[in-house]
Amino acid sequence: MTTNLFHRVPSLCSLLLAVALLGSCAGEDSSTPLSIAPVTLLSIDVTPATSTVPAGATLQFTATGTFSNSTTQDLTSTTTPAVTWTSSVVGIATINENGLATGIATGVTTITATSGGIDTSGSGTLTVTTLPPSLALFAGKIGGNGNADGTGAAASFDGPAGVATDSAGNVYVADRSNYTIRKITSAGVVTTLAGTAGVPGSYDGTGAAASFQNPRGVATDSAGNVYVADSTTIRKITSSGVVTTLAGRAGLIGTTDGPGATALFDSPYGVAADSAGNVYVADAFNSTVRKVTSAGVVTTLAGTADVRGSADGTGAAASFNFPTGVATDSAGNVYVADSGNRTIRKVTSAGVVTTLAGTANVPGSTDGTASVRRRTAARRTEVR
Repeated sequence: MTTNLFHRVPSLCSLLLAVALLGSCAGEDSSTPLSIAPVTLLSIDVTPATSTVPAGATLQFTATGTFSNSTTQDLTSTTTPAVTWTSSVVGIATINENGLATGIATGVTTITATSGGIDTSGSGTLTVTTLPPSLALFAGKIGGNGNADGTGAAASFDGPAGVATDSAGNVYVADRSNYTIRKITSAGVVTTLAGTAGVPGSYDGTGAAASFQNPRGVATDSAGNVYVADSTTIRKITSSGVVTTLAGRAGLIGTTDGPGATALFDSPYGVAADSAGNVYVADAFNSTVRKVTSAGVVTTLAGTADVRGSADGTGAAASFNFPTGVATDSAGNVYVADSGNRTIRKVTSAGVVTTLAGTANVPGSTDGTASVRRRTAARRTEVR
């Protein structure tokens, strides 16, 4: 059979064209891979850039990466590329691996996010402030008097006049108009430690068998005893509620020093105890600061009975004007709220009295050191 060459030409041309194309491709270097430009991380933006939190609070930071292909990505929780978070001052704030910062103390720190393996980072400034003061009901009812024991708002008081705490976190209250001493645990559970509500008196005894006439100030010692400034006496209550009269005589006022019932007071308002078991008394109407040993021996540490004034000095050479509150420190000093003089006085263990802050008979609310306060008082006196 004779084949028509004319009809086979197109197929032959197609074959020759394919061979030519293959030859052209074979002439190139087949070992060279296809070139693709890599995407690199150009920058990291940390937000918030500037922020403030109170100590104890947390704040979430985020890190956003910008790449060479004009895209962005949240890097906060990704593993590729990895981000490491750091705080420049860990004593001010810490930050975890997820960008959550926690304020520790007042100050300023820099929060930085750095990409792992790449010298790229971003940062923000975090300022930590102190916590604002807050007020919460611990125990008792607002606007309602009573004598109920209980927890929190289920308990009630009537004219609480003084408070003190012990090393276990308990609070003791001179519940003045109830004639009782109350105890509040750290959980807010209120019980009556001694005395009976609505029953005034001066009897010693245990718990409800004891009575109080006008409890004002309370203090505690390291042994768990509670001391009470009660009308004209200083009372002692053990942790089990046993009440005794440490010094003074019920119903009798006076200025006499001496042991136990031979000593006399005139409206003691505040009490404080030191580490040696001594009790210090702001003997308000006598305008003196008294000292009572653990054995009940009373002496006048500073001031002169019935002599009101503001003089600094040692012992009887110093004078006070209706002192109402006292506190002690570990060095044996006594601090006195000299209410009639509007000053805070310091009394050493040797009875040396100085005016720590304020100026006698000058009311006001100016903050500052004692010298600044006195200069302010002097200017006010000149104006008058």
